[in-house]
Amino acid sequence: MKLLFENWRQYLKEEDSPKKPTAVIIKGNPKYILNHDDFYEEIKNFLEKLGYEVSFDKGSPKTVPQKADLWIGHSRGSDRLEGAVPEYAKAVLAIGVPGPNNQPFPAINHPDDQPEVGKKPGDAHFIFTDEMKNKIKEISQ
Repeated sequence: MKLLFENWRQYLKEEDSPKKPTAVIIKGNPKYILNHDDFYEEIKNFLEKLGYEVSFDKGSPKTVPQKADLWIGHSRGSDRLEGAVPEYAKAVLAIGVPGPNNQPFPAINHPDDQPEVGKKPGDAHFIFTDEMKNKIKEISQ
């Protein structure tokens, strides 16, 4: 009986504790992101410090990432944001996209990053800036 009581107490405790918000980092074109795992890990670590439980999505064309509170699409992975609805992602942000000011969702690039579809991106494409971090904080509220 004591074990049953302890199990029930633990269950109630888990129910009362708030769930962590979730975030999905949607990766760019695998052809161009090789050797840039550190970039994605930096974003992941930043999100975890904000309290998010973080997962990755390959960003394959014509796919939908798993449901989450926040989707961050990088480069080609930002194409997945076009289908974002509140039932799947409460907030979205694109980074490293062509024409960031012309996107139907919030988008931000490194100042030296001018990506073009089908062209290999430069080093600035894989720098996680303070401006990106601030934008994540802003849309996460």
